Amino acid sequence: MHFLITGDSWSQGEWDKLPYYHVAHKGVEQYLIDDGNTVTNVGRGGYNNNESLAAIPLIDFDHLVYFYTDPLRQATEDEIRHKLPFDIINSHKFEISNKFFQIKHKTNCQITVIGGCAKYQGDIKNIDYVVPSLSELLVSKFHDSEYMTSREWEEHFFKHEKQFSTEQKSQWLTVMTRAGEKYTVWNKNKDLFWPDGLHSNRKGHLILYQHLKKLWFNE
Repeated sequence: MHFLITGDSWSQGEWDKLPYYHVAHKGVEQYLIDDGNTVTNVGRGGYNNNESLAAIPLIDFDHLVYFYTDPLRQATEDEIRHKLPFDIINSHKFEISNKFFQIKHKTNCQITVIGGCAKYQGDIKNIDYVVPSLSELLVSKFHDSEYMTSREWEEHFFKHEKQFSTEQKSQWLTVMTRAGEKYTVWNKNKDLFWPDGLHSNRKGHLILYQHLKKLWFNE
């Protein structure tokens, strides 16, 4: 079977930032290859959700494995300046859901969505399988959020925060507080999120892969 993987850095596997920040193990991609599958991985560190889907090439494949990232990462400066963050999130979730419909229509592939640094809580009608949050899968008592801190939106945030309305300030405080909880959980579970402390490692990816095989093949 030919699997196509896309997404941000969470789609790439285990990261080791010492002495150079690089992929130390390809995670789900490697486990699929080990089981005799063909894998094309077009994901890239720093991709937002639109970029991850735009990277899908015009080739034949059977199954799309998509690592979902923070929807605020693709927000424009104008959106950050004038809109509430939860409205931005909902708007971009709707946009991504429509793109899943387009992919289904064009390729007739199966689609699996995995919430990586952000929990996926969008529409699932055009998705075959979903793991809403990899962090929740690995740490069962953790309640993940559908957003994450990222330099893409933080740059716009710090530029305009003094002009925010009271409601904007309140919602952004919630975003930052909830997003910060992830780092605490990852730091407390180093066996699953180390050596870099920002991504699931090969052990976490193996747990994910075993879970996916149960979903896909009833194994």
